[in-house]
Amino acid sequence: GIIGIVINNTNKYVAVGSNYNIDAHLDYVGDNDKKLKYESSNSDIVSIDDEGNISALSDGKTIITVSATDDIKESFEITSTSLIRPAMQNNDRSIVACNSYTTEELKLLDDILAYRISEAKEGTRAGVVAAARFLALEFPYLIPYFYENGRLTTNGVDGEGRYYNKGLYLGEEKESQIRGTFAGPSSWGCPLMNYEDDGYRKPFTYFPNGLDCSGFVSWTLFNGGFDIQDVGSGLSDGYDITDAGVIRYDMYEYVSSGEAKPGDLIGWDGHIGIIGAIDDNYVYVIESLTKGVEIYNFDRTTPYSKLYTRYVYIVDMKDYYKEDGNLTY
Repeated sequence: GIIGIVINNTNKYVAVGSNYNIDAHLDYVGDNDKKLKYESSNSDIVSIDDEGNISALSDGKTIITVSATDDIKESFEITSTSLIRPAMQNNDRSIVACNSYTTEELKLLDDILAYRISEAKEGTRAGVVAAARFLALEFPYLIPYFYENGRLTTNGVDGEGRYYNKGLYLGEEKESQIRGTFAGPSSWGCPLMNYEDDGYRKPFTYFPNGLDCSGFVSWTLFNGGFDIQDVGSGLSDGYDITDAGVIRYDMYEYVSSGEAKPGDLIGWDGHIGIIGAIDDNYVYVIESLTKGVEIYNFDRTTPYSKLYTRYVYIVDMKDYYKEDGNLTY
């Protein structure tokens, strides 16, 4: 007889325009010829076909029900939203507009981010990777680069080129949470006075607020479940992000050995990013540099690749994370 129905892909939040299969099957003993039936409570929002293929069509919520008989069924709720995009590598994004979201939209965005991290398992390598991927792949707007006016450990400034808090720094309500300001508070995308001269952005000029390189990595680690402290990048005498793991200068050998994993940090002295994904041919780096938080793929198959000439080291983070969680490469 039929024991139950197993659904392996009950994604709670999906982007309008996305398609995927819920991967459902019967759990049974003996012979069984029952075919699963699929139903959406509102097929104008999310439709599902006879094979379990989901299509998110418009904003809203719906209940997906999978049944084998009248008394054996499983259901789950899906929120379809245009606040996120189908996960893709596409850096051609406009800068997030200043305070352009409603309170309800901001809560939903934070809920989606928290759900992605929870599904990956917060407090693990996968939780950190989920946070990084959300900003680079699912959030439809660019979080711009902003050269920090300071950090909490030096002059008490928060939210200027960094945001050492849970969730997305969007909206006036988040601005009220900032613990110390120098030129702000000013949430992502809002104009903020820049006082630093990095040779690219002129001092005493307004730029849209965002994240610098270590600001992005520390935000990613903090939201993934790790209190790294609000520190910078580099190889300084004091504690910085690179001290969280073991620096590997033998990058080609390290990647080729299969030891490198998404969630390892990567950079050069004064800059830090995070490995967001790895496949047979490429290492994908997520970082905030020049334009903002973007993802780049680099050939991993030759020691002469730009991956090994652009970056100086990878930071092996296995002893820091301790657990991989539900990591996907």
